[in-house]
Amino acid sequence: MLLKLRYPVDYITITNEFKSNHQAIDLGWNRNYGGLNQNIYSPHDGIVVSVVDGRKNNLVNKNDAGNLVKIKHNNQLTTRLIHLLKDSIIVKEGNIVKTGDLIAKMGNSGYALGNHLHYNVYLNSEKVNPIQYTYAYKDQIISDNSKNKDQILYYNENIVDNYYIVKKNDTLSNIRNIYNISYQELAEYNDISNPNLIRIGQKIKIPIFNLSFILKEGSNGQSVKELQKRLNQLGYNLIVDGMFGRKTKKAVLDFQNKNNLIIDGIVGKETSNAIGWLYQSK
Repeated sequence: MLLKLRYPVDYITITNEFKSNHQAIDLGWNRNYGGLNQNIYSPHDGIVVSVVDGRKNNLVNKNDAGNLVKIKHNNQLTTRLIHLLKDSIIVKEGNIVKTGDLIAKMGNSGYALGNHLHYNVYLNSEKVNPIQYTYAYKDQIISDNSKNKDQILYYNENIVDNYYIVKKNDTLSNIRNIYNISYQELAEYNDISNPNLIRIGQKIKIPIFNLSFILKEGSNGQSVKELQKRLNQLGYNLIVDGMFGRKTKKAVLDFQNKNNLIIDGIVGKETSNAIGWLYQSK
């Protein structure tokens, strides 16, 4: 399963989105939350593989990234933090960093029309949309004016691989409210004979197609594996790798077309319900 990256700023406002000619997202600032030079943090544990410092603003060369830090998080994911404030970088090449470690401050070095963080995510050395791999943590603030606000993923420390981990004062009833599922169904799904008896630390498995998020190209993890398994049961020949790539999207598009659904390649509520119902009827 891929790492869940943390947004590298505590005040999250996306000012420029990922597209073919801008394969990153830009993150802006707010004067009430760190201002022009808000702190930049490591998106996850990793090793610093590249550092550039000492550069000023340069509006002559559009290819000038300015001051930057590149972090390798594992064999799959690498991130790059660009346009950092000159002389603010506190890490060096070869340093080990942890999630949330201070890296530098936001700036406008290189070709930048204003202060912002240009944030790249690489999956297997290819640039991908950071919004699909990065999560907002509970201690971070999301601007009401952020672009793609409805696409921002939220990190929940109590959910691990489609399991909810029971904490103090939890009941099966309030857990089921999170996912819009009856507590009887949740109890049956987890072989719980008495719904009133659950314990702190217990893992409650959530039926995959009752999860309150959508799956689309770029999604990954156990949710996508379950989707691929169900599509294969319906006659598709997918590799169950947990990666929602072009072949998985093609299968979803075909399924939607054959079942009179909105043909968008996105597995939302209607498509997931249809896939789940057909799968059960096989």
